[in-house]
Amino acid sequence: MSTNPILIIQMQRMGDLILSFPLVSFLEKNFQTNPIWIVAEENYFSELLPISPNVTYFPYSAAHRLITRPYHGIINLSHRTESAELVKQLKHDWFYGYYLDEDNNLRIKGNWQIYRASLTHNNRHNHYHWSDLNILDIAQHIKINSNNDYAESSHKVALPHFNWAKPEVTKKKNARIGIFVGASQAEKHPNANFFAELVLALFKLGHKPVLLGGKTEEKMGAEICDQLQGLHGINLCGHFSIAELVEMLKKIDLFICPDTGPLHLASLLGVKTINLSLGNVSAFETGPNSPGHLIVSANLSCVGCWKCERNLKCHNFFKPLKIAQIANELILGREQNLKRLNLKGLNLYISDRNYLGELSGLYKLKPILGKDARQNFNIKTAFSVFWQSFFYEHLSKNFAPNQENSTFKLKLKKELETINPKLLLKYNQALIKLCRYFAGKLNINKKNTFDNFWINYPPCIRPLTSFCQLWLDNNDYSKAAYIQVLQLTESARL
Repeated sequence: MSTNPILIIQMQRMGDLILSFPLVSFLEKNFQTNPIWIVAEENYFSELLPISPNVTYFPYSAAHRLITRPYHGIINLSHRTESAELVKQLKHDWFYGYYLDEDNNLRIKGNWQIYRASLTHNNRHNHYHWSDLNILDIAQHIKINSNNDYAESSHKVALPHFNWAKPEVTKKKNARIGIFVGASQAEKHPNANFFAELVLALFKLGHKPVLLGGKTEEKMGAEICDQLQGLHGINLCGHFSIAELVEMLKKIDLFICPDTGPLHLASLLGVKTINLSLGNVSAFETGPNSPGHLIVSANLSCVGCWKCERNLKCHNFFKPLKIAQIANELILGREQNLKRLNLKGLNLYISDRNYLGELSGLYKLKPILGKDARQNFNIKTAFSVFWQSFFYEHLSKNFAPNQENSTFKLKLKKELETINPKLLLKYNQALIKLCRYFAGKLNINKKNTFDNFWINYPPCIRPLTSFCQLWLDNNDYSKAAYIQVLQLTESARL
C-alpha cells in the first residue's frame, strides 16, 4: 500500500482553492495512508491556513522541490500551462486533469475533467457545481479500484457531504449585515448606485450595513459613500487582509455578496449569505456550496451565460429594495414569508444537496420563487436536468449504453411530447444529423483533423456536441474516438 502523497495543483483564485476543500475531505476519507499536498498561490493559501483542511501547501516557486519524489496520485485542477508542465515532470501512480504529452501537446485525463473543459462558452445547461466536478473522476477511480487498497469498497461511490458549517442567523432587529461590493469582473457585481440604495434601505429597516472589499474595491466603496452624504464610516473596503476578513465575517449576522471568492469563504464559515448571481456566472456552478444559503438570479433564459451578449440585461431586474426585503425576512426569522415576496423578474433559490437517488451528494438549487418554483414546464431546466443525469450515467460508467427506461430520459420525452412536440422532433433530427456526421468520418481512410462542428447545433444539443468535440480533439480524432462519440450520441435520442 502506497504511502506517497497525493498532490493537488490548484493555481487559480481564492474561491477555486476553497472549492477544492471538499476534494481534500474526499481524499482523506478514501486514501487514509496518503498525506495531501497542494500547490497553490501563496498569497491565498497563507491567509487561509487557520480555516484550511490539514494539508501541506507549496507555492509554485517550490516546484523544483516537488519533482524529487514520487506521488501516489496527482489531480491538476488548474488550466494554466505551467501546471501541465509540472505534471509532466512528476512521477505518479495515477493522475487526472491537464498535462503535456511526450510531444508537448496539451491533453486532459479524466472523463469529468474533459466534461468540465467542454463547458467553456457552453455552460447554458450545466447543473454540476465546480466542487463536485473536482471529485467525480476520483470517485470513479475508487470505484474501479475498489478491490485494491482503497478505503471505499462499495460498488457505488457517493459524493461526501463535506462538513461545511451550518449557516444560521440570530434573530434581531438591528443586524450587522456585510455587503461585499466587488468581483473579479465588473459584469459580476451591481454598480455603486445599487449598493448605495441597498445600504439606505437596510438602514431604514433598522439594520447596520457595512461595505466590505479588498484594495480593488476601495474606489467603489468611496463612490458608494459619496452618494450616502458622507457615511464613510461604513466603508471598510481595503481595510482587511483575507485572514482579517475571515474574522470580520465571523462577527456579522448576514452577508450579501456577488459571485466572488469571499462568497465561498462565508459559506465555509457558516455565515448566512444572499448570493447576488448576476452577469456571466452560473449559480449552479459557483453558488454557495453548503446547504442553506439564498441565491438571487434574473428570470431570463440567458442566465448562466459564459459571456454576456445582451448588454447585462440581467442587472436590470436586481432592485435594492427587493434585496433588502429578502435580507429583512431572513434576519427576523421569517423565511416562510420568502415565498410571498413580489420579486418580479427574479428567481430565488436555496442551496442544497441531493440526498436520494443516483445523483446523491450532488449540489442542487432548490427553487423558492420564480420560474423553477412554479409547476409549469420549463424547457431550459428540463434539458439541464436531463443532461446532468445523462452525463452522470455515461461518464461514471465509461460510456456504457444508456438504459431505455432511464427516468430522466422518459420524463423529458413525455413532457416535450405534451408541451413542445416540434422541439422534440428538432432535437431527434439534430441527433440523427450528428450520428450521420460521425459515421461519415468513420468511412474516411485518411486521418481526420479538427472540425469545429459543435457550435452548428441547437443550444439544447450543445452539451453533447461540445463534449464530443473535446473528446475527439483529446484523442486525435481517431476512429476509436469517433465510435465512442457515435455510441454516446445514439444513447441521447429520445
